[in-house]
Formats: sequence, C-alpha cells, structure tokens
Amino acid sequence: MGTLGKYIHYRIRRLKEHLKLHFSYPKRFGSGRIESILPAKVENLIGSGTVIEEDVMISPQIEFLGRNLYVGKGTRIAFCARIGHFCSISNGVKIGMQDHALDHLGTSPLFYDARRRWVEKTTFDETASGPVEIGHDVLISAHAVILAGVKIGTGAVVAAGAVVNKDVPPYAIVGGVPAKLIRYRFEEAVIGKLLASKWWEMSDAELKAKKELFSKPEEFVG
Repeated sequence: MGTLGKYIHYRIRRLKEHLKLHFSYPKRFGSGRIESILPAKVENLIGSGTVIEEDVMISPQIEFLGRNLYVGKGTRIAFCARIGHFCSISNGVKIGMQDHALDHLGTSPLFYDARRRWVEKTTFDETASGPVEIGHDVLISAHAVILAGVKIGTGAVVAAGAVVNKDVPPYAIVGGVPAKLIRYRFEEAVIGKLLASKWWEMSDAELKAKKELFSKPEEFVG
C-alpha cells in the first residue's frame, strides 16, 4: 500500500471512529458515556450507567464488566478476567501487567517467546500468574498498577500510585510499593453483613429507594 493508500485508509478509520463515538455509542449506551474506541467483545459487555473516559484500552480477554463502572482517562486494562459492579478506576491505572522472565539471558520476550521469532520454542509463560479479578465496589486510585494474577476483593480501595502484587481482602485499604494493608473500611461484623447482603445485585431503583441510608451502611444492611 502506497503513501496515498495509507492516508486514505487512516482517514476512513478515523471517520469510522468519529461516527462510533459521536453517534453509535451515545445511542447504544445512552445511560452512560463511552469516549474510547473499544473492541466489539468489550462493547457487548458494557453495563448500564458505565462511563469510560478518553484514551482507555480494555483487552478483549475480559469476560465480565459490571454496571455503573467508571474508568478514567489513560487507563490500560490488559490481562483481566472480570471487573464487578460499581467499581471506580481512576486515571492512568494499569491492570494486569504480565510477568517477564528473569532467569533468561535477557528480560525481553525476544529471548523466550517463539512468536518473536528469535527462538524456536517458548520457554516462559507470561500468563502463568493468571488474569486479574476485581470484585464489586472497588476503588482503584490514580496511577496504581495491578500485577497479573491479583484478586481484589469487593469493597477494597487501592491508594494512588500503589503497586499491587498480592491479593487484596474485601473492604481492605492498601497502598505503597509494594502495596500493604493500611486498614479496613469497616469493622469485621459490618463487612460480613455487607458481603452477605450482596447489595450490588440490587437494581438501581431498589438502591435509590434507600438513598437516605447511603451514608449509613450499617443501617442499610440491618
């Protein structure tokens, strides 16, 4: 393809993206707002009330996206299986960063991945740790990094800039490099009631009917 052909192809692609962002997406996802071009598989997973800001990448490897999800600008969701309902993911977050071989001559995939055509046989599995799994009502603050294989429990909070390399319990607040437990959002008994209630499975209408209790979680779950 010559220079002119490449230019025409580029302009057609940009036109299609413009039409999708400004016409197709608003019609299809009227209860939310989608400002990044997504793979078709991901589009089919978008739940009601979802907001995805500009320059967000979500890999088609994902299997579940909850409703009322927020994803901030510049976030990269790579090796991740599921993100639950009511999650808030801030700007510049990186989720599902895969491993590199540390015991080979070099750390580049050139030295262990046959797809790169330097070696005949793949000798390291970058996906061995498994995908990230994120529960419901999880807050991941700006520029946090979640490594592959990590499971983040429902109600957890990840502080800004944290690097999470281990599982995070439900309703835990973690921060730092590597991330460590800071405290829990509620007392153990309240956490138990919140998890047992599965309030995130209630409809939006059912939740709004109890809006006077949003700031009183103990009373909300009885």
